[in-house]
Amino acid sequence: MGDPVKYGEYVLSERISVGGMAEVFRARHAGAAEGEDEFVIKKLLPQLAEDQRFVDLFAQEARLASQLEHPNIARVFEHGQVGGDHHIIMEYVPGPDLLAIQQRLRRRGEVMPVAMSAYIGRETAEALSHVHTHGTVNGSDFGLVHLDVTPPNVLLSYTGEV
Repeated sequence: MGDPVKYGEYVLSERISVGGMAEVFRARHAGAAEGEDEFVIKKLLPQLAEDQRFVDLFAQEARLASQLEHPNIARVFEHGQVGGDHHIIMEYVPGPDLLAIQQRLRRRGEVMPVAMSAYIGRETAEALSHVHTHGTVNGSDFGLVHLDVTPPNVLLSYTGEV
C-alpha cells in the first residue's frame, strides 16, 4: 500500500486482503503510535457501493456481527461511512491466517500435525455454533449462514487463539 493513508479518524497502514465484496486494511487511530491501538477496517469495494443492495448487505453484516460476542469471533466495534466509503471497524488479530500456515507447511514439505488441525477445526466450529445458536435479534434467530468459511478467513493469533 505504501505510505499510511488517513481515513477519517484512522490511519490505514497496509491492505491485508481484498475479496469479492470488500478490502481489508490494518489501521490505527490517527493519534496512536505505529503498532498501538490497532484495528481492521473492512471497506466495501467502491464499485459495489454504487449498488444499494450491496450497501444494505454490508450494513446488515455489520449490524449482525456487532452483536456477536465469542472468543473465536473478531469483534465489530462500529460501522459507518467516511466520504462515500462504507466500512466496518473490527478487532485486529495479530497473526497469520490458516491459508498462510498451510502454504508455509507445503513449501517446507510438511503437513500440519493432527492435533493442531483438530484444534483449529474445533475452535472454528465453536465460533460457527455460536453464530447459529446464539445469534438473535429481539429473540429471533439471525438465520445466519456463513458463506465464506475458508482458510484465509480463519485467523490464528500469535497467542494461540483461532
